[in-house]
Amino acid sequence: MQGKKRFSVFKFTLFVLALIFSAVFVYKNLSVFEKFSWRFSWSYMLLAFVFSLLLTVVNTLSLSLVLRRQEIKIAFSRIYRFFVSSNIYRHIPGGMWNHTGLGVLVAEKTGRSVKTAVKLIFLSLGFQVYAAFFFTIFFLPAPIGILVLAVLLGGLFLVNNIFSALNKLWRIFFKKQKMLLPAFSKKQLLKLLGLNILFWIISGASFAFFIEGLGLRLTPLEFIKVSAAYILAWTAGFLFIPAPSGMGIREFVLGFLLSGMSISLVVGVSTSLLYRLLLLLRDFVLLLAAYFFSACRIGTKAAAPGQRPKTTV
Repeated sequence: MQGKKRFSVFKFTLFVLALIFSAVFVYKNLSVFEKFSWRFSWSYMLLAFVFSLLLTVVNTLSLSLVLRRQEIKIAFSRIYRFFVSSNIYRHIPGGMWNHTGLGVLVAEKTGRSVKTAVKLIFLSLGFQVYAAFFFTIFFLPAPIGILVLAVLLGGLFLVNNIFSALNKLWRIFFKKQKMLLPAFSKKQLLKLLGLNILFWIISGASFAFFIEGLGLRLTPLEFIKVSAAYILAWTAGFLFIPAPSGMGIREFVLGFLLSGMSISLVVGVSTSLLYRLLLLLRDFVLLLAAYFFSACRIGTKAAAPGQRPKTTV
């Protein structure tokens, strides 16, 4: 009972902090929102929003695959609810709170330790970041790009060797604690890579559609390069842990990469900030939807007290 209370306090604290920092973000960037020349194309805006919703589905599929390697079997719908419930925490400085919050939710509902759950969440995230580096080829000379592609594909199949070495190293220094990283078959590794590549394609396309929704027309080649630029900027921002959702770092990298495509640095930074607003809206919409369906589910159970509760997670 005490453990459940701690979980509840932790989740409530993160939720309040997320609300505060989301409000601060909007307030600090009001001038950008007000000064921007608004020329909406609502069809492209709708595509950007729908694609941003699809991201959460693909992300959940990838996470589900990693959890199953540790014999944590949770229904997809439940993992998805966990994901959208914790995603709002990413607006808190530190950049890791949404993943930590997701790990806490998984641990709370499955009975696994928080360490095990969080470890697997970050392992899934590691695959996601690794897949992002494949998109560097769009900004490299062809021979170097092919070499990078070959190195990344080869490195993927060394994952089990790296995990084995880390497990042995961990046992040397922490004999009383376990940190067993699961092994993956080649098929599973390729499936994880495929899901994460799909995640990034959808993510980049969502941002490119958003740019078109603001009235900036892109050629097919520019569309691809803008998508790749956003992916690399997101990764750079994520790896800079102190900033909330890579705030500032992502905008600088994106503005720099877009400046090579006749899109000025100022426009690149502005569109990145505006796109953050779209993602913030998406996170709140999904959060409200998750709480609504959860409330409906609780109400349905309360209306049928004679039913036996399910034992599967």
